[in-house]
Amino acid sequence: MAYYLGYNYEEIRREVKSINSVPFSSERKRMSVIYNLEKKNQHYIFSKGAPEILLESCSRRIDKTGSIVPIDASWREEFKATISRFSSDSLRTLLVCYKEISKEEAYTDHPESLEKNLIVIGVAGIKDPLKESVPEAVLNCKKAGIIVRMVTGDNTETATAIAKDAQIIPTNFKRPEIEGTKNYYAVMEGK
Repeated sequence: MAYYLGYNYEEIRREVKSINSVPFSSERKRMSVIYNLEKKNQHYIFSKGAPEILLESCSRRIDKTGSIVPIDASWREEFKATISRFSSDSLRTLLVCYKEISKEEAYTDHPESLEKNLIVIGVAGIKDPLKESVPEAVLNCKKAGIIVRMVTGDNTETATAIAKDAQIIPTNFKRPEIEGTKNYYAVMEGK
């Protein structure tokens, strides 16, 4: 993403110092790192994670001109539609955001407290292709009477698309909206 925006990440890495971090966890579905840009003595927190969760911690975004603008309801809906499109194409999505912080904040004992009012940089769709042998292996299991299940940390749209690609569920599968409907639990989300 940095390269696409005209930045050389190797040069940037030489100019910054990592100060603190909040590791990824499956409960939080995000991680953050605090950096010091030593030449300018500026401090930043960068976060990446599941867009459907991390977006709630963002109040602004970088627009197409490079300006920082508030996130409004219209943009939020457009963004959610983009995530849905990516997920339907079996892409795992990752939201990247940041904000400048003070030197005092950078050295906090609770860096997760800084994960609010972030600025959206962008979203990435990452394709993790199935091994070619997976669909055939799933079909062979089904022929043998084995019920195949998939457990993943992906959102339900991405999981559904991957399960279709793997032949775990039919390609015309649509998740019923009403609990109790036949096949409602064919694709479910854990809490």
